[in-house]
Amino acid sequence: MDPQQRRRYADKAKFRLTAEQSDEIRSRGKCDVCGETGGPKELAIDHDHSCCPTQKTCGKCIRGLLCYHCNLILGHSKDSPELLKALADYLERSAK
Repeated sequence: MDPQQRRRYADKAKFRLTAEQSDEIRSRGKCDVCGETGGPKELAIDHDHSCCPTQKTCGKCIRGLLCYHCNLILGHSKDSPELLKALADYLERSAK
């Protein structure tokens, strides 16, 4: 199985995406937040964990494509907009 077929198979198992949906999302080729192309780490499909708290999803709560670092930040923030805004405010206050 070639890498693209393997990725499609994994996306179907984890995100319930068709091959076409997987190809469409991954064809963006860059992080939806910072624009990074992924570098040594592959871009990750992100889903809303409040909808599907486990690794597998219903397939309807796909949010986008994230690089390793943005995915890590989002995960560590526990998807909290309030925490992420507070961190941005902190950085702005301390940048003088």
